[in-house]
Amino acid sequence: MEAQKTLLRSAQKECFNEEGRKSLKNFQVFTDNDGILRLKSRIANEDELPEFIAPLILPPKHLVIKPLLRKNT
Repeated sequence: MEAQKTLLRSAQKECFNEEGRKSLKNFQVFTDNDGILRLKSRIANEDELPEFIAPLILPPKHLVIKPLLRKNT
């Protein structure tokens, strides 16, 4: 799990640098306790999983994302 977090942080830093963050300007973005970018959603039901309430921001064209998604589906 820690390896996945490290890969996600690395991919996000690469794709959402200062220039890439401009594409997220219309969203409420925050960094979680693990240093991973997430979206603030309007869903605030405490019964839901945190991953559902505040989804990860995944760079769509990064090489590590597709294998991670396949592994977790």
